[in-house]
Amino acid sequence: LNSSAIPLIPEAFSGYVIFYKKSKDPAEAEVQENLMQKLIENGLKLKMDNFLFIDIMEHPTRITALKKQLEITKCFLFGVQENEVGLNAVIPVYSLVQIASLDVLKSDAPELLEKNSALKSKLWKQLQISFNLAG
Repeated sequence: LNSSAIPLIPEAFSGYVIFYKKSKDPAEAEVQENLMQKLIENGLKLKMDNFLFIDIMEHPTRITALKKQLEITKCFLFGVQENEVGLNAVIPVYSLVQIASLDVLKSDAPELLEKNSALKSKLWKQLQISFNLAG
């Protein structure tokens, strides 16, 4: 298996990509997954299969290479720096920006968010804007 190959694309993929660094610690990895699942299913009312999750430690992926293969509309960096996915822009944390018609949102790693409700709230506000849920 080519280690640079992108992970399997879910059938229900909707153009949303989450880059993160999966923890080697099983308990922390579960915290990461649970937080993302709660945000997606309970908060955004979407399915996990609408998203492509890329663990950049296992699948180092450049956003430009991914965009050549997939139609991506939203990109979320959870504890990942822009240069780690080939973005040549400085993105403020918890501030939704558009780069070449792509919504990009950078936040702290899920395991840090889980412990800090103020940061979760900042992330949630930006996600609501990105998914047009703010009301």
